[in-house]
Amino acid sequence: MFKFSHKFITKSKPMFNYESKLVDSSRILADILVADIGNSQEKYNEMVAVALMDKYPVSMRAARILTLCKSKNQTLVKPHIKTIVQSLKSIKVEGVKRGFLKILSEVPDIINEDCIGLLTDLAFDWMGDPKKAIAIRVYSIDLLMHVVKKYPDLGHEFASNMETIMEDGSSGLKSKCKHTLRKLNNIHS
Repeated sequence: MFKFSHKFITKSKPMFNYESKLVDSSRILADILVADIGNSQEKYNEMVAVALMDKYPVSMRAARILTLCKSKNQTLVKPHIKTIVQSLKSIKVEGVKRGFLKILSEVPDIINEDCIGLLTDLAFDWMGDPKKAIAIRVYSIDLLMHVVKKYPDLGHEFASNMETIMEDGSSGLKSKCKHTLRKLNNIHS
């Protein structure tokens, strides 16, 4: 088990034992754990540590809890942004990657400036990778839309990549790209 300080991950004994509590993927259990975490940074930290263990299925379940916690308190994830972004490339459990991307795409204002470059590179890679799960590609597109709002010079590359996806992507992905291109055009007009 890992415990987070604000800059370093150190091994320690779990305080709330969330790993053993993630026995299934039910919404009832998820709601109970989200309520238990509440606004506690310590409890949230431990759930992040479980997600970052990258161990199926427990880490995927932890990532889901974290996405649900985001709806109640977006500030809890802020101390973990750098660690999450740096871990995204090596995470093997797609449910964990998907959960972290969902959080980052829905709360883009908490992304540190020093993480934006790596996150942008990863999102560009994933949005165009037909081997990636559709949700990962969609959250990558959402993330890049936020990045382009902040850095408009990336708009042309972003639009070009979406046009490429529309040539052979799934119908849902094509629809996402069309909708995002319309939003992008509205920003630049």
